[in-house]
Amino acid sequence: IRYIELGLFAGTVFVFASFALGAYGMSKFPTLPLAPYRRLGFSVVMFRATLATISILIITGVAAAVGPAWTGMLMAFPMTLYPLIIIIHLAYSGGAAAMVFKHVPLSLGGVVSFCMAGSYLFPTVGMVWGTLISLGAAALYLALYSALAKRWRNRSA
Repeated sequence: IRYIELGLFAGTVFVFASFALGAYGMSKFPTLPLAPYRRLGFSVVMFRATLATISILIITGVAAAVGPAWTGMLMAFPMTLYPLIIIIHLAYSGGAAAMVFKHVPLSLGGVVSFCMAGSYLFPTVGMVWGTLISLGAAALYLALYSALAKRWRNRSA
């Protein structure tokens, strides 16, 4: 795909179509009620932080070894989601981890919103304001997605 030159609009349409296809493919994953997890003690927090740190260091090391052409692929999923999936799988179950995956495709629109806003804003308003406004765009997308998902759940119930 990286050899296909798409403009910002066509690329965004392609990405969201991919998200929709992924969401459709994962829509059959079960939605499980989660029991409240026990209180987080110091040892649980330290274990989770250590696990996340180790996985990030491994992924970063692999990214350095494979070069810049593949580094973006490693940063998109493994760096952001892998530590969370491991922690959820260990704390709850594989089914709970699958439930997270079920919501990943459409949730990634927040990342796309941030990147799109940043591509316009960083050159014009700088890094600080561009980052803050881009974070606002991502939060707005996620709030809209959350409201729509709630409506869909209520409609199908």
